[in-house]
Amino acid sequence: MSDLLSLLQSLSSTSSSQDTSSMSQLDLMVDAYRKTEQPRIDALNSKKQTLQKRQTFFNTLNSKLNTLIGNIDTFTASNAASKFITRSITSSDSTVLTATASATANIGVNSVKVDRLATSDLLISDRMTLAGATTLTPNTYSFTINGVTGNVTLTADDDTNEEVMQKLASAINNTEDIGVTASYIKVDSTYGKFTLTSTETGAANDIDFTDSDVLTAFGITNAALNPHTATRTVATETTAGFRSANYNDLDSKVEINGVNIYRASNSIDDALTGITINLVKPQDAADQAVTMTTSVDGNAVENLIKPILDTYNDILKFLKQDSSILRSDASISNLYSKIRLLVSDEVTSVNPGDPKYITDIGIKIASDGTLSIGDEERLLELLEDDPQKVSNLFTSSDSFVAKLNSTISNLTGDDGLIPSRTKSLSQQIDSTTKKTEDVQKNIDKKADILRQEYENILSLFYQAESQYNLLSTF
Repeated sequence: MSDLLSLLQSLSSTSSSQDTSSMSQLDLMVDAYRKTEQPRIDALNSKKQTLQKRQTFFNTLNSKLNTLIGNIDTFTASNAASKFITRSITSSDSTVLTATASATANIGVNSVKVDRLATSDLLISDRMTLAGATTLTPNTYSFTINGVTGNVTLTADDDTNEEVMQKLASAINNTEDIGVTASYIKVDSTYGKFTLTSTETGAANDIDFTDSDVLTAFGITNAALNPHTATRTVATETTAGFRSANYNDLDSKVEINGVNIYRASNSIDDALTGITINLVKPQDAADQAVTMTTSVDGNAVENLIKPILDTYNDILKFLKQDSSILRSDASISNLYSKIRLLVSDEVTSVNPGDPKYITDIGIKIASDGTLSIGDEERLLELLEDDPQKVSNLFTSSDSFVAKLNSTISNLTGDDGLIPSRTKSLSQQIDSTTKKTEDVQKNIDKKADILRQEYENILSLFYQAESQYNLLSTF
């Protein structure tokens, strides 16, 4: 009220400028009221920001833990232990052959000499005069290749060798499962041929056929070509035949450790246990055999272990970076302490004398508790000796991974601590938001009431002043 009286006392003239000044004073007084109430709004907004920060923290932590669980699954799968048995293989000449090795491959050296690659069979027709009249009359002709029968229909328009070869090649290619690809080849402006190429390599996929009028017209007959024998007729510039006389030469020929083997493919996976040899090119007789060296693949195991170490480190650093939550939230403080201590926990299920701590296999613990593979030679040495010794620290019932999984098992999932905490924070944020809105509405309402009261009193003052001025004229 004293503020209002002061305002009234300051109104000593009746000019329009005085009215404006009075209204400005009213605005200032209402604003002053709002400022006195603003700390209530600021406190609520500050509380909301704190809650949102905590909610973001728990959402991020939940995401990181889910990533960790995904990496843990790698070591809890039924075949997890076998993933530590790894092999790498090198070829002394990758231009001749390359190779891959599975876990069952024996460690050591093998020599390979590539005498011949597996090839597709090739059958070539007689050389035909393109514009020459065909000996075939309009009709539907059947052909049988590799035991599969197809048909080609010739019309009166198909009266040249070129037209018939084109139509025959198309008919063969449209016959399912026939095992060959047919091509019409224009040798020059006068002559042409058509060819059959087996779609698979090796002697088992050599081209066989049954005599038929349409094939005979191009010089392809059993009597002339001797298919599926070691004395097949070889094609010439003008006559039909095969590219290779002996169909057995379609197989690859490889000498492995002095033993000759023959295969229909250039990818050989059944000669050496766990090793697949991929042939690239044949060698000359005087060339040295290629050396294949199989060894333990330490890099593969490092790549297996590294993701779980990285996610462990990520969570550890994330928990530590927000000291306020770490100090104020017992569950987070407890989680941080537990996962830091895991690295020093002994794995009791291993055999006597085997590594019991992850540090025994070359994993280093930094001053901040993060983990890394610090001694690769130690890890490789243990893998060469017995990969089970390394595997036990990650896949056994009380392994580092199993304990890590147990530590975080109650935190995630629909009923986990973190989703529950996040839900509670979300409810508190909504409640704080509503309370802020209610307080702001009350402040606005009270400010409007005060403004109206001030304006009413000011109006009464002006009326009194007007009456006083009127009386003073008498």
